[in-house]
Amino acid sequence: MNKPKVLLVVFGIALLLMTGCDDNLVDSGGTAVEGLFVLNGLAQTVSHIDLTTDEVSLQFVAAREIPSDLGIIGEHLLVLNSSPASMDVFAAEDGNSITTINLPGGSNPYGLHIDGNYIYITGLSSNQLYIVNAGNYTLEDSAAVGTGPQGITSDDSHIFVANNGGWPDYSESSVTVLNKSDYSVDTTISTSTNPQEFTWTPDGNLHVVCTGNYDDITGKVDVIDVNSMAVTQTIEFGGTPGRIASAEQKVYLSDAGDQENGFLYSYDAITYTVLNDNESPIHVNNGAMGLVFSDANKDLYVSNFNANTVQKFDVETGEVLQTYEVSDGPQSLVAW
Repeated sequence: MNKPKVLLVVFGIALLLMTGCDDNLVDSGGTAVEGLFVLNGLAQTVSHIDLTTDEVSLQFVAAREIPSDLGIIGEHLLVLNSSPASMDVFAAEDGNSITTINLPGGSNPYGLHIDGNYIYITGLSSNQLYIVNAGNYTLEDSAAVGTGPQGITSDDSHIFVANNGGWPDYSESSVTVLNKSDYSVDTTISTSTNPQEFTWTPDGNLHVVCTGNYDDITGKVDVIDVNSMAVTQTIEFGGTPGRIASAEQKVYLSDAGDQENGFLYSYDAITYTVLNDNESPIHVNNGAMGLVFSDANKDLYVSNFNANTVQKFDVETGEVLQTYEVSDGPQSLVAW
């Protein structure tokens, strides 16, 4: 949701889904994105958008009671479920079921991140990171992280986990840095309130969007220098942004918005100059959430939870080029 994405209460689910899961942003490596999978939290389905024909399959596969995130690994589509705690694996080509990985009951799986032969999954209620072997789809290990882990990313030697710090005051907001070799905690970085999701920028820094407390503390982005493992700058936006995506020289944030529109915020990826904030947002459809950028297409795709749409946004012209109707409550996106 902007995925604060506790969660087994309907209101809590809706609020959290509007604030943040890892969207497994796909670097297309110069290859044009041909399709998008869209996780529809309220409809409990995954839609598919064929970007070559603009055709939409509203129910490509069925999801579980409370789905939370999506991923792609090779030819497989991963659908993570908060309830029942599990991850379903499907053939991305035709939606055939491959297998289901059961995760610890009550762990409330929230976000997933794919790194080579491993899939990292956060347990929002268990305060654990789960490590799944992608070769045989087995739960291989787990590691303790902070309170309320949400988004995940990694580099060559570390895994970074954003911890909201505990609802409703988010008093222990942090990023846990794990060593990849043995999943031990190298350090814990204190952050602004309610960190949700990460993106890497061209200067090699790690940016984490921090939603705030949905009241008097508003949205920010903390810039983490991964050499010093410290926050070196905080960029203020206002509002309640929950997702983040790098798009060449810009970084975009999504915010569910007001009663009429969803909001996109943006800033320069190198200078950190704010281009659009809560006082000057880019308007998209209501309930802006998931973000995926195609570096080949130069398009940013945003899911609109309340409007039941996905929109294609041209980062060069600043215009919405296409709006796709999907099913109820689109939240996470992944390109394939």
